[in-house]
Amino acid sequence: MSPGRIRRHPGKRTLVFVAVLWTAAGARAAVPAAPAPVLIDTLTVTAPRPERHLGGPATVTVVDLDDDGARTDLAELLEEVAGLQIRRYGGLGAPALPSVRGSTATQVTVLIDGVPVSDALTGQLDLSTLPLDRFTRAEVFRGAAPASLGAGGGLGAVNLISREPGRGAGELQLSAGSWGEAGARLVTQGRAAGVDALLLLHGRRADNAYPFPDDRWTPYNPADDTVGDRVNDWFREGGASLVLRRNAWDGPRVRLAAGLYDRAAGRPGPTGDHASPHATTSTGRADLHLELSDAARRYGLEAAWRHDRDHLDDPLAEVAWPAGETVGDSRHGLLRAFGALDHALPAGLGTAAWLVTAGARRQVYDRTTRGLEQPARERTAWEAGADLRWDLPGARLTVWPGLRWRRLRDDFPAETALPGPVEPAPADPRVREDWAPSAALVWEARPGVLFVEARRFREHRAPTWAELFGIPGGLAGNRGLTPERLDGRELALRLHGRGLRVRWAWFRNDVQDAIVWYPNSQATSRASNIGRTRTIGHELELAADLGSHASGWLSLTQQEARDVGIDPVYAGKDLPHQPRWTVAVGGVVRRDGWALRGRLLAEAGHWRDRYNGPGARVLARTLTSLALTRAWDHARLLQDRELRLTLEILNLTDTAARDLDGYPLPGRSLRATALIR
Repeated sequence: MSPGRIRRHPGKRTLVFVAVLWTAAGARAAVPAAPAPVLIDTLTVTAPRPERHLGGPATVTVVDLDDDGARTDLAELLEEVAGLQIRRYGGLGAPALPSVRGSTATQVTVLIDGVPVSDALTGQLDLSTLPLDRFTRAEVFRGAAPASLGAGGGLGAVNLISREPGRGAGELQLSAGSWGEAGARLVTQGRAAGVDALLLLHGRRADNAYPFPDDRWTPYNPADDTVGDRVNDWFREGGASLVLRRNAWDGPRVRLAAGLYDRAAGRPGPTGDHASPHATTSTGRADLHLELSDAARRYGLEAAWRHDRDHLDDPLAEVAWPAGETVGDSRHGLLRAFGALDHALPAGLGTAAWLVTAGARRQVYDRTTRGLEQPARERTAWEAGADLRWDLPGARLTVWPGLRWRRLRDDFPAETALPGPVEPAPADPRVREDWAPSAALVWEARPGVLFVEARRFREHRAPTWAELFGIPGGLAGNRGLTPERLDGRELALRLHGRGLRVRWAWFRNDVQDAIVWYPNSQATSRASNIGRTRTIGHELELAADLGSHASGWLSLTQQEARDVGIDPVYAGKDLPHQPRWTVAVGGVVRRDGWALRGRLLAEAGHWRDRYNGPGARVLARTLTSLALTRAWDHARLLQDRELRLTLEILNLTDTAARDLDGYPLPGRSLRATALIR
């Protein structure tokens, strides 16, 4: 991400030195739309609508997802953020799971416009099923996300912000590339009867039948290596979204957003004998989001609804046992109120701003496995929370404590890990209540230049339905599970100079009662609170603006994520899928309508299993890319519209690389994109 994608917040009254009190973080609070700047943000961008949730006791990086003529995917842009790793299962369109500072994917909350969308069954969300075309930016929170995003429950969060109606007439983007890649995006917008409207249509496909070196799962024995073509890694997706917004200066603000998405894809395995050439998946999604608020979004009410349908066709039991079809159908509903209150304190004590929220969520899930209908799952969550921002102007100090509360109720029977009779429903529902405190201190050591920050938080990650109640095919539920206990802390320095922004951070995350799957029979595994992990590391973010013709950026993460539990077989071993270091560096040079962008992403080797066996090692990799763009601001042939033509070379050095679990990545690839707006 060049500084065009990531820009540091200038922070006039700033925040910096964040120590961490034990008071907390809660549901949907709001950053008031007051003249005072948001202080705790690490990075931010200009938004077309007031934002309520930036800030709070968390480190946040805001990523501009406007591809500026190039057509990539969401995971590719997010993996450039320090502290965030993306676990891919192959090339373009393959499943991609986020990890924040050594976390599991279940410890990362994914949201769209502040509404959580992570799957209740597995606790994860595949980023490849969230089309980049729909979003303009992403907010990546490391630590306790602000109260405005709900009860959280993890070590980080990724909040995606949808496109909003603007003053432009719209745009058309077309792309084509190697391995059968093709895509299109059409955006049209306008205004009528005081209502702004935006309509988006998008689609994308790829065959991904690229050649790759197959090491037969013996990376240190080149004698058995072969070259094969990737099989069953195709995908086709399309969707539409509509946003209607009425925003009067002296009246209520109404925003309605709706979306449809459909996707079909192959379900390939890694390589060799582990491939699954016959399994396919499909995903369908519909969502609706309504928000009513005052013009400044200081208080209001929002409601959201989503319907997901997932289908796995596995005729030869290549993915799961037994063979057949699995259909999952889930409905999600949310109702939430938010409010903000500013008030001046007695002389010398500065100002304070309360951000409060409260709401409820309901999730219902039906599953049919191999023609057998499973018991319906239902979860109800009540959430409330508040953040307090207290600015002490004389000391140039900001204190930001918060507290969240959440109550979960699960009411349905467990499933059997192997085919057999279904357990009767328990007499009493399973109810769990948690409190999550967090706090931040930010000290402006040198006005407008140097900031010192300290943060700390405690969270709980509730067990997923798969962990609590099992899944047919070998996973046995454990209704006695307790939430994972998460403890995080951070110290950081921020420096703002002329054309240079630097941020360094030290962090530590501890997870107790970590949920681990372990074999409890020859054919089944059972979840249990027997794990304990610790991640300690450093992050470095740098953005340099060298004038109107050049800019550059760097993100570096160094961490040690280890098992520190009681099991001597795994104690002291590295956690799987957690490289010791990652670095992303890039820049852009502009001249007379031309722009040349370069990017390098390097990652240390890592392990695929908890035991760190020699055959489970994924080797280090370095991938480089170049993109050349030519822009015409007033193309006469297009009625004075802007035209951008981009040619990208991905994996420029044709490196033979692997990702999560040994899934091969494509070699050198080309992509051409045309953007008219």
